[in-house]
Amino acid sequence: MVYKSLWSRTLQLIRLKPGLNIFSASLIIVISVSSASILVKLVSTPASVTAFWRILIALVLITIYYTRNGFSTLKSIFKLNARLALSILSGFSLALHFYTWMSSLKIVEVYLSTTIVCLHPVITLLLSRIVLCEKHGSRVGIGLILAVFGSMLTALSKTSVLKADLQGIVLSLISAFFMSNYVIIGRYVRSKVGLAEHVIPAYSASTITLFVISIIEGYNVVRIDLRDCILLTLLAIGPMIGGHTMLNYLLKYLPASTASLPIVLEPIGASLLAAVILSEYIPLTGYVGVVLATIGLIIIVKSMRS
Repeated sequence: MVYKSLWSRTLQLIRLKPGLNIFSASLIIVISVSSASILVKLVSTPASVTAFWRILIALVLITIYYTRNGFSTLKSIFKLNARLALSILSGFSLALHFYTWMSSLKIVEVYLSTTIVCLHPVITLLLSRIVLCEKHGSRVGIGLILAVFGSMLTALSKTSVLKADLQGIVLSLISAFFMSNYVIIGRYVRSKVGLAEHVIPAYSASTITLFVISIIEGYNVVRIDLRDCILLTLLAIGPMIGGHTMLNYLLKYLPASTASLPIVLEPIGASLLAAVILSEYIPLTGYVGVVLATIGLIIIVKSMRS
């Protein structure tokens, strides 16, 4: 019922004037993305299959919504040329982000995986510094120190770090890199085109990429039990539409630094939900690390130019 309400609210937000719904949209994003890791943990399908169905279901629902009165939106997508190519590239990055992040969740705890993967603003900051030669103020430096220190503290909060834990941390870092690419490209494309013109080709590219990965890994994407079907549907409606799609919605009307704020709150929300729903034990130093990393990320995204 919660996700049904979120889906209804999401559709209303798309129809209404953006300036009146910024707070509501941000709240939906926080709730949605915080529940993503819990649902991924609960579902029994492999990472590639989970990510495939998450995006495919969301893609189908969004396409149905935008074609209910005709196919003019779909026709306009094929006239975007270079921007269409960028949306496809963005979707490819999104697919690899989900694949590596969900793979890490199969190995390590929620609080550890989400804290590391949410370092993507740090990667965006470093890329802008190296590639674009952008300079940032002292506040960004403070945020960077807090984010990295908090993440290190979170990773070291485990009494013993196993080989699997290191693998999960590396996968989360790779996922953060692809998330950074996804957001950077999406920020540019959304400043030029409508929501559907970006997310439909992006999600289509993601779906195809994840389908290929699933086949290469030898998984049957249609062999899913009823329980997993329900969880995958919730994952698509909540975190995918209420989270990622709503983020793309905000990128049209807000600076990327402001629009990304709800996303960087994910570690705190996800960690608390994991402790309550999954009974995951989180050491005190883990909690401190999550909070410090989140504060650092907030400082970074609020200080970066859009």
